Amino acid sequence: MQKISPNKIRIAYGLVVAIAVWTGATVVSIAARVFARAYSDFGADLPALTLLMIDLSRAAVPWLWATGATALLGYILVKRPAWIPVASVAVLALTVLGLAFALLAFVEPVALCGDYWPEWPSR
Repeated sequence: MQKISPNKIRIAYGLVVAIAVWTGATVVSIAARVFARAYSDFGADLPALTLLMIDLSRAAVPWLWATGATALLGYILVKRPAWIPVASVAVLALTVLGLAFALLAFVEPVALCGDYWPEWPSR
């Protein structure tokens, strides 16, 4: 049985994290567009957190984060390959925190209406 080289494992770490970061950026961008449209139809004032998330998405911050994180991982892979696992965990943790922030921002208007746990819509 052939042993997998540590460099291949490091490349796999970086690649998986980069895919997760770009997937997160895509989800946040799509959610911002969908919720901005849906909430504008309500005609009510939105919470500051929701407006901030929509503005950040309009300013392409999720895409800037994904680009910067991918560039950082690529740089570390070339210059300091031994740091890839630590850098991957840090980038992934920041991405998850950003996704949690986005989820909170988009759910806050519904929670403020008192609808904390809505029922499934009927078919």
